[in-house]
Amino acid sequence: VLLDPVSVTMASIVVFAAAWVPFATNSYWAFVAFKFLIVSWITMLAIATFVDRPARLRALLVLRLAIFSVQALSALRSGGHGNNTVFGDENDLALGLNVALPFAVLGIGSARALAARAALLAASALLVAGVVASSSRGGLVGLAAAAGAIALMSRRRIAGLLGMLVAVAALGSLAPDAYWADMRTMFDPADATRQEGIGQWQDARKVWRDNPWLGV
Repeated sequence: VLLDPVSVTMASIVVFAAAWVPFATNSYWAFVAFKFLIVSWITMLAIATFVDRPARLRALLVLRLAIFSVQALSALRSGGHGNNTVFGDENDLALGLNVALPFAVLGIGSARALAARAALLAASALLVAGVVASSSRGGLVGLAAAAGAIALMSRRRIAGLLGMLVAVAALGSLAPDAYWADMRTMFDPADATRQEGIGQWQDARKVWRDNPWLGV
């Protein structure tokens, strides 16, 4: 596992991040980024080491879907927030739910037992409802991306695409008007959040232009 090209590449990034901490303009956030990278690398190694057969992979995916289903339930009960520090933020919550969604939807076609298909269908609906409950505009964009990925990765692409269109139509009819009114603000040039985001992109572009190789 350690000599796998992906592992070696990620280890190289971790080493570079560690070496750059003393030279960074903001050494604190450079160190935070390093910690995140090394935890991600260790997690990847752990999964690659212990999830070494289909049964264990299925168990891991079931656990993942169960965790995010609980987060989606929390969002429905608490006004769009998850039940821990990370997913207490509605944007992070929507991100996690969107990442989990393709596993649930694509799993429906591969599951053999009727009960498993029903559980995956329920989880899929719950994850989408959680994204809507989060009222995250980025979450809606991510939901569209997840739907596109599902359609492309489905064994039956035409059926997958039709299924996604039906799901979109259902979402459009079931989501309250207040939700869509909030989503439309992403196209409002005067929206404060939009202006802030564009400003951050512009600042990031300037930083990259001044320090294209090593950053700051």
